[in-house]
Amino acid sequence: VGNTATCTMQGFFSVMVYGTAMYQFTLSLQMLLLITFMWTPSQFEMMIEKKLHCFNIISTLLIATLPVFFNGYNPKCGMCDPVPLPFGCGNWILGGSTTTTDATACIRGSDTLANIYLFLFLVVISLMTVFCSGAMLSIYLSVYLQERKMVQYRFSSEEGEDEDGEEDYPESKRIRQSMILYTSSFYICWILPLVLWYAPHGVPSLSVVGDVLFSLMGVRVCV
Repeated sequence: VGNTATCTMQGFFSVMVYGTAMYQFTLSLQMLLLITFMWTPSQFEMMIEKKLHCFNIISTLLIATLPVFFNGYNPKCGMCDPVPLPFGCGNWILGGSTTTTDATACIRGSDTLANIYLFLFLVVISLMTVFCSGAMLSIYLSVYLQERKMVQYRFSSEEGEDEDGEEDYPESKRIRQSMILYTSSFYICWILPLVLWYAPHGVPSLSVVGDVLFSLMGVRVCV
């Protein structure tokens, strides 16, 4: 139950999830600069924090607002997204016709707009996955190498201890555990929903599970 206005509103806030992706990138960048590159919190705040906030907010609002001017938000399997109406009309990548002559005319929205947003979504998720995973790995390695150097300069009374034991690297062990939790939750909330949404012959109930997992990403970033 709803109308065009409520569907547009739902679609607008659905696309606002790009902001979550951008702040996921910002959070990983902050940890990378503070731990690996030895930035201070005040240095990060003075140099790039405000710029990142402005870019994240403005770009997210622009991306979410653009389809409104092209009647781009339309229903799709119980949700409203930047897809043409009826779903699968035109030459859209997902469900559209492969030839112009066989394509069904779109009553509302644009198959071109739908293709652009699908491509943008996949690119953002791919770049964020590579960067966030690489940042976590770099943070872990930097902490591990720092602790390894500290072990080499211990007093002679500690020479008999095993320098390669995990008890000598408590901080890197803690970082590794945090990295595993952080990265695994990232893949569960971002990558797994993509598989559930776009898998061939997907089950509708699994798509709902993907929607729930995807919405939890914003809660995860806040925590």
